[in-house]
Amino acid sequence: MTRRRRTGEGGSSGATRPPEQFLELSELLAYVGQVVARGLPGAVWVRAEIASVTDRRHLYLDLVQAAEDGEVAKCRATVWARERFSLEGKFRRATGGTLTAGLKVLLFAEATFHEQYGFSLNVLDVAPEFTLGDAALRLAEHRETLVREGVYGLNRLLAAPEDFGRFAVIAPREAAGLGDFRREIDPLEAAGPVSGSATATTCAATPSRRNATTTTDPLT
Repeated sequence: MTRRRRTGEGGSSGATRPPEQFLELSELLAYVGQVVARGLPGAVWVRAEIASVTDRRHLYLDLVQAAEDGEVAKCRATVWARERFSLEGKFRRATGGTLTAGLKVLLFAEATFHEQYGFSLNVLDVAPEFTLGDAALRLAEHRETLVREGVYGLNRLLAAPEDFGRFAVIAPREAAGLGDFRREIDPLEAAGPVSGSATATTCAATPSRRNATTTTDPLT
């Protein structure tokens, strides 16, 4: 595995010679890959936060572990196309959303090290229950903060507005919160009284419902 430099190669006999024992970069990195493979011979559950997602048929994730003083760990992870369909379907059925930046996740992944691409994780499975639990914990923390500040429940003391007949939800297409909203609003959209991605079709099919709704629109 080591390379020996030939005696007398380059320079004069009085010049300082470089070390005669060395490794090619590819050899060193291949050895690191073997060490990683021997140290972690199988997949393990890994807890991390998704910093970014790139969709190119395969899903490429940047995973981080953060502390109060900043990031303490970071690596790349890949959900290959062959696992993506079942993995995303499982996550969507449980959470109503997709894998997006900002989510804390528990992933079943195997560690790999490649001479050209470095260290990364191959994601084989996901535990959506962990993400749901983390979201519930953060919701409880937000609620406690509002209660402590004395503002929780103030909206309930206000009279219900009567001058608005429509409202808009603006959110990224794959936002987790949008998935929660869709679960509640989809039954109403199917009945006709709300506007969605198929607004024109819905309105054309249900003129009586359209005429029965208020024409007040704060967005126009």
